Amino acid sequence: SSTFGPGLSPVGGGTSPLTRAIAQPLGPGETSKIALSFIVTQQGRHNHRLEVTADGGHRAGTQASVMGTPAASPPAALSPPRLEVKVAGPPTKRAGEIAEYFVEVTNRGDSAATNVEIEVQYGINLRLDAASGQYEQDPRARTMRWRVAQVAAGAKVPKQFNCLCLNADEVPAAVTVTATSDQTRRAPVSAEARTTITPGAARPPVDPMGRPPVEPTAGDLKVSIRELADPITVGGKTTYIVAITNDRQVSDRDVTLTLQLPDGMQFTRDTKALGPTGVVSVSPDGRTIEMNPIAELRPAEAPGAYQIEVLGTKPGKHRVRATVASVRSPAGVSVEAETTVNAP
Repeated sequence: SSTFGPGLSPVGGGTSPLTRAIAQPLGPGETSKIALSFIVTQQGRHNHRLEVTADGGHRAGTQASVMGTPAASPPAALSPPRLEVKVAGPPTKRAGEIAEYFVEVTNRGDSAATNVEIEVQYGINLRLDAASGQYEQDPRARTMRWRVAQVAAGAKVPKQFNCLCLNADEVPAAVTVTATSDQTRRAPVSAEARTTITPGAARPPVDPMGRPPVEPTAGDLKVSIRELADPITVGGKTTYIVAITNDRQVSDRDVTLTLQLPDGMQFTRDTKALGPTGVVSVSPDGRTIEMNPIAELRPAEAPGAYQIEVLGTKPGKHRVRATVASVRSPAGVSVEAETTVNAP
């Protein structure tokens, strides 16, 4: 006979007391085992008493107790990786100086982030000089990228890169750092730093192919810009004529033209860009276009003029900047043209 309190529930059902019969007689020295299983349904101490009776008035009993404790909570599900990006750089630098930028990517989730990509996009007036660790770069697109196999939960990945400041500009040069992983491809995170570049002397140029520095010579690159239509209306187009001349007694190399448009003007898909070289890239916002470099520009040589067609998108007076840079003029030479866009 099994007697128990309300905090114990017999497996298979039943109420207290439960009675079980031993089907066969117990001979001298024999033992019979009966299993009684219960589910603990309440917290606290629960008493359980057993009594055995037999013919002839034989009786024996014993009791024990069990402590019911709170049910164990199921383990909390691990949160997915959550990347956080920080980037810090100098607020101002002079043209020709090196700007140092420090990147920190942290995994704020509870599980590891795998195949992490950290991409840096830097502005037209910055040129990548060096970076920590192994990285990939695309100078024409002004991007560089680190790849990290795994970032554990709570771990931080510090990185550094340096850029040469090229042209002085009132508009701060922007550096954007974006981080993604296998788990966060659809939700990349970014941070931005901006550096205002003020006028200053450029350092001796460094050839990207590792060739010896080029000694400075008299003269410089010359660039001019003019528009064929001014003013235009919103939705109207004008063409800029850009001419380049090597005003030196020696050849120059890797001469690149970049055109920067303000908010209110942009290139379109049917934009015409004619000249001695083809287009390398157009920025996603349609406001920066970079032409293929001229491998060599001989002394006093002036290649054919570039003709670049643009669209007016907002009324106002807009300044367009053309910048020419080369091995001998890494800081670049810039000119501007002002175009009026009138409301329709």
